[in-house]
Amino acid sequence: MKLRNIRLDNVRRFVAPVEIRDIGDGLNILSAPNEHGKSTMLDALHAVFFKNRKAWDSETRSLVPHAGGDPAIAVEAEFDDGTYRIRKTWNPRRRGEAEVLKSGQLVAQADAAEWWIAERLKSPKDGGPAGLLWVRQGFAGLDEGGADNARRNLMTSVAGEVEAMTGGRRMNDAMERCDRELGRFLTPTGRPKQDSPVRQADAEIERLEKRQAELREVTARLSEGLRRRRQLRRERDELVDPAGRQEREARLAEAEAAHEQARRHAEGLERVRQSLDNKRIETERADEKVAELAGRLDEAKAAESAREAAVRHEAAAATARAGAERQLKGADAIVAESEEQEAKSMKALRTAQEFALARSAGKLRKDLVDRLDRAAALAERIAALSAETRAEIRADVLEDLELRHANLEVLRRTRDAEAPTVTMTYLPGRSGGVALDGDPLPEGVARSIPEGAVLAIEGVGELAVDPGRRAGGEELAEAAREFARALASAGVDGIDAAWDSGRRRLGGESRIRDARTELEIVASDGIDALREELAALPAPEERDEEGPSVEEAEEAHRIARERLSARRRELEATRESFRLTEAAAIEAAGTLAAADARLERARAPLADIDDPEAERRRMATRATRLRTELDAAEARYREEKAGTPDMDGVETTLERARSIVEAANGRIRETEIELAGLDASIGLQAGKAVHEELADVKARLEAECRRRDGLRFEVDVLVKLRDALQSARAKARDRYVAPVLEELVPLLRNFWPEAGIELNAETALPEKLVRPGAEEDFDVLSGGTREQIALLVRLAFARLLMKSGYGAPIILDDAIVFTDDDRIELMFDALTRQARDIQVIVLTCRQKAFRDLGANNLSIRATGG
Repeated sequence: MKLRNIRLDNVRRFVAPVEIRDIGDGLNILSAPNEHGKSTMLDALHAVFFKNRKAWDSETRSLVPHAGGDPAIAVEAEFDDGTYRIRKTWNPRRRGEAEVLKSGQLVAQADAAEWWIAERLKSPKDGGPAGLLWVRQGFAGLDEGGADNARRNLMTSVAGEVEAMTGGRRMNDAMERCDRELGRFLTPTGRPKQDSPVRQADAEIERLEKRQAELREVTARLSEGLRRRRQLRRERDELVDPAGRQEREARLAEAEAAHEQARRHAEGLERVRQSLDNKRIETERADEKVAELAGRLDEAKAAESAREAAVRHEAAAATARAGAERQLKGADAIVAESEEQEAKSMKALRTAQEFALARSAGKLRKDLVDRLDRAAALAERIAALSAETRAEIRADVLEDLELRHANLEVLRRTRDAEAPTVTMTYLPGRSGGVALDGDPLPEGVARSIPEGAVLAIEGVGELAVDPGRRAGGEELAEAAREFARALASAGVDGIDAAWDSGRRRLGGESRIRDARTELEIVASDGIDALREELAALPAPEERDEEGPSVEEAEEAHRIARERLSARRRELEATRESFRLTEAAAIEAAGTLAAADARLERARAPLADIDDPEAERRRMATRATRLRTELDAAEARYREEKAGTPDMDGVETTLERARSIVEAANGRIRETEIELAGLDASIGLQAGKAVHEELADVKARLEAECRRRDGLRFEVDVLVKLRDALQSARAKARDRYVAPVLEELVPLLRNFWPEAGIELNAETALPEKLVRPGAEEDFDVLSGGTREQIALLVRLAFARLLMKSGYGAPIILDDAIVFTDDDRIELMFDALTRQARDIQVIVLTCRQKAFRDLGANNLSIRATGG
């Protein structure tokens, strides 16, 4: 909803009609002195939206001007489906009017208009946003029981709004009634009361169950005695029967004969088994010897092959070393020749210079002047290059950094190789539903996560993967710290920068050497010597010109010097190649020595065997023969064993036959004694009415259990209802706390960078302001800081409510009182930011302070009627 026009007629000081027109979408400001009617405008808005036309309480009576009359208020408001004009009047007869129009057409009136308004903008008591977003000077709204002489704290309305959103007074009434009902059964800590109906029912049930158990035990004993007497009589008759006695004795004699026959057969089978075990051991030993000899022969062949390969490798390495040595000698000779040519060119240059001096003193004087200028320029260049080169990294420092970097890379790659991985396999049609570090996780690709990861699962949430503490992690971290300290000490921010600095130092040193060489050519004895030579020059003389000119000699010397430098670089490369081939030859010699040692070890166990292959074949033939004999022995044993009687069964049969005879005789005596005791016991118990009392106790117990179960069901329902009410309130609060923080933190950071805030999960009120190194309770903050945070919370709620479809304009009536000049500018920024999406109306008497708000200016103007 957005307000467009407000009209007041006969409201407090506005006896004649007045209007506020052209209220814009974003930030609007009504700046006027005190007693100009700003708060009256806000009271009027509360009345037209939240006071019934028939109401005539203290709030509506406060709208009546001193001269009397019926207050009338009209508001034009823009909703999603168009712009409507809402008009209400009130009078002492409680016959006020209400109507809603759109484009001049009547939409609703009377009670229908009231219902239409309530649907569009709920009252703060019912969770509407006005109690939170319309901040008045003095109190929050007409519907909250005004306080004429008290200024409410801004956060009070925040708490009321959250409470309204989570059920408000209706929720409290339901929870109180539920607690009262539970109080009949449970203590405040949730324990059953001693005198509760459930406890009384439990005690009666326990007494009846105990008596029922006693009666059942008596009837069970009587029934069991009768059944047992019948059983004993049948058993006694069967045991004393002569035919049965004769059958038992014959069965015993048959079992004794079978047992003797089985014993003799078992002794013969044991002798066959022992022979089979001996044959099996002999065969296994023969197989082991064949396998051992075959392994030694295979190792000897592998050692011979390895030695042949090592011989070839050693020969190739020696050949390469000899070739590299020849190249090194040739390179040495070429360098020596180039040095000789460079010395000759230097000598020719000096001769040309001396000839030039002798030829013309004037020309020599000019040449000396030129050389002095050139030498001075070279000296300056050498000094500048030296300063630049000293600032670059030294070779020993670069070498240390390279070693540390290589060690760090090895540790990091080892860590990555041992790190856990995550591989995603999607269901058909679900590709791309999981993201790692903001990028969709491809299917079937293993991604290493050495430091863990957070997987965003679309439609589900986030899955945190913690690899735990892995071996080598501390060593890697220590290596990284040492490498960082070495970089900082060297004055570079990375290994690439170190390499660049090293290359620049090498280049600078090379340029310094070239400049010094050139300076030595220009002034071999120094600049001072040139000056002395210039001062000592004789008068010019004419001489014949002979030999090359100085320029030609210098060019020849430069060419000779460059050729010498190139030959020296080639010599260094050749020397490095020789060192590598020499190392390879040493390594190849070591490999050959190791192969010789292996071959010697492999041949040692075969030294005492004349023909190892023939011995292996002979042993294999013997092992085959032994396996054949073993198979025949096993077949004979299985044949003998197949006809072996079951000794355990025979012994069991014999023991059973004996026990049957003995048990029958003993049992006859026992039954006679037990029958006598049962006859006496049955006669004693049969005279009592046990079954009738048991039926009566059972009926009473079932009735009491039904009553107890009903009471317990009632308690369970009440507990579940209480838990459901508490859960609903907690979930409603949670739905607002997290989104409010999301909207609040960007606003808060404009005032206190890097600051955070903690909200109470129960009230959504600020509890602490968290700044780097400190946590401050909201109550101990200054009045200005509390005021700023309170207003920012309201702005955050405004955007949250707008997103959830309960949007309403923000109206602030002199809400910024304690804020200083610097922070009021930041508050203006926050208001401007929220006004991009939400209509904001600021009512203030601080005309100068709010001049730079940069808002659409509003005014209260008289209207013609």
